[in-house]
Amino acid sequence: MRRRKNLMPLTLDSLSAGLKPGRPYTEDAFPLIFDASPAAISQTIQTALAMGKLHASRQMQGFRRTYWIPVEPNPNVTTRRWQPGDMHGQLTGYDLMGFARLAMASRR
Repeated sequence: MRRRKNLMPLTLDSLSAGLKPGRPYTEDAFPLIFDASPAAISQTIQTALAMGKLHASRQMQGFRRTYWIPVEPNPNVTTRRWQPGDMHGQLTGYDLMGFARLAMASRR
């Protein structure tokens, strides 16, 4: 990762705005993005971890630990699709053998 030309100020809001959700970052990458000392970055990371805005890996690779912003699920997926448990009653207006007849009628 290359250092940015215009470094962002380090706040909890800019931490969540400056990082892509779901992408892992090491603590070495934060000075390339934010304009702060390593001690301030470490303290802000610990605060964000305590608040739940940032997640950390359990395993350390050497002396490095990866951090990421959790990806929020899309709330519209469950509202626009019917799940099998949500359907009550009998299906009407569907020809379940229609696809099989179409497949048999088509030429090879």
